[in-house]
Amino acid sequence: IYPNPAQESITVNFTGKAEDLKFQIFSISSGAIVSIEKKKFINSNTLLIPLTNFPTGIYLLRMIDIVSGKTVSEKFEKRE
Repeated sequence: IYPNPAQESITVNFTGKAEDLKFQIFSISSGAIVSIEKKKFINSNTLLIPLTNFPTGIYLLRMIDIVSGKTVSEKFEKRE
């Protein structure tokens, strides 16, 4: 995930097929989970996630491989 900390968006690099992955963002402070439905892929292994509607705070990005069930989590900070 970069940049970290971020202001407007984060870019996520991953391996595997994009259509087999589910992305969720979990707020550390509030416990809310947001599923990323509208995916803007820069290329086959890079996803751009806008953060403009996210309040300042610490978040956990969860990437779930729907086929294997494997989960990878990365922490990032959203700043003003």
